[in-house]
Amino acid sequence: MKLPITGGTLIEDVVRAYPRSVSVFLEFGIRAIVCGDVIWGTIKEEAERVGADLDKLLEALNRLTEERQIPTI
Repeated sequence: MKLPITGGTLIEDVVRAYPRSVSVFLEFGIRAIVCGDVIWGTIKEEAERVGADLDKLLEALNRLTEERQIPTI
């Protein structure tokens, strides 16, 4: 069963499962990788911290998972 990426999903889990998600995070002002390490925390926490539109970010991330045809986390 395929589970959607939600605000409570850890950024680290998304980046590990979908390396291309780093570019999606960057589009929304979120640096998902700092000094070669994935940042900790949930997507919602980081979106709120940088003032990103959480709904649009989640839509873009879930669209990426559909394009790759790989089960989400």
